Amino acid sequence: MKKINIIVLFLLLLLVFLYIVKKEERIYNSTFIIYEGEKTEFIASNVYEDFFLVKNIPLNDISLKRTIEIFIKQKYNHTKQEKTVDFYKYTNGTGYFLDDKEHDGGPTSYIFLSNYDKENIATFIISKCKKDTTKLVGRFHFYGNGGLVSGKREIDTLIYYCK
Repeated sequence: MKKINIIVLFLLLLLVFLYIVKKEERIYNSTFIIYEGEKTEFIASNVYEDFFLVKNIPLNDISLKRTIEIFIKQKYNHTKQEKTVDFYKYTNGTGYFLDDKEHDGGPTSYIFLSNYDKENIATFIISKCKKDTTKLVGRFHFYGNGGLVSGKREIDTLIYYCK
């Protein structure tokens, strides 16, 4: 009977340990940028590559844009392949995409990233140059606090340049 109690206790401790490790993994996937005194957190999705939820975002667009630019330059400055990186505001709704994918589009599906265009604040696209496809260009599309639906779109080249 004592052996069973010890085994059960061991299994419970193991479960608690695994839970803590999983929580720590989420913290490990976060990056903090402090700009103009504001501490903004970029949380990476566990299911989508290059998908970030931005927590504690600056309220003014100039600070928000600069904060995301700093993050991009730190993380993607040496990327040598095409990719798209998406940035959404962290909300109860968008938080779903940290651990879960969009629904498959079937008749009972209702959770899609396109439902959150207001929270889509920026996209960074690394693509091949049109004239010289051996070179890359990194373009930053900034939509601001109003999201993709606001109609605002500022496009800047952040890394690499086409001639």
